[in-house]
Formats: sequence, structure tokens, C-alpha cells
Amino acid sequence: MRRQPAKWIAENPDAYKKGVRSFWLNAFSSPWTPWEKIVLKFLDAKNDPQRLKVVYNSAAERQTWRDRS
Repeated sequence: MRRQPAKWIAENPDAYKKGVRSFWLNAFSSPWTPWEKIVLKFLDAKNDPQRLKVVYNSAAERQTWRDRS
């Protein structure tokens, strides 16, 4: 089956009507963040759950960190 083109759907249509537009972009697909920088941040934080939480929430996922305990 052929994929349809992606479609942006405003989550806040009132802001869109006023000319306000915003988006969230995962760091893995961002042209402004090199993969090397993401990997180094992860490697630097991987043994410290608090620091890893910051890397996860700010670069890797849109979802927030979930403790696995």
C-alpha cells in the first residue's frame, strides 16, 4: 500500500488562526543536532539516572521519562 503524504494537524487551532505556528522536532531527525553530540551526551549520562533523564527528555523522546521501578 502506498503511504499518504504526512499532514500537520493543529493541536491549538485558535493559535493557528492568529498566525502562531510551532512544532516539536525529535533530535534524531533534527538537522541542527549532529548524531555525535547526542551519542556523547548519552554516553556521558548513561550511568547516572538523573542525568540520563535529562538527555532522554530533551533530545530523544517527546514523552517524559518514566521511572522503571
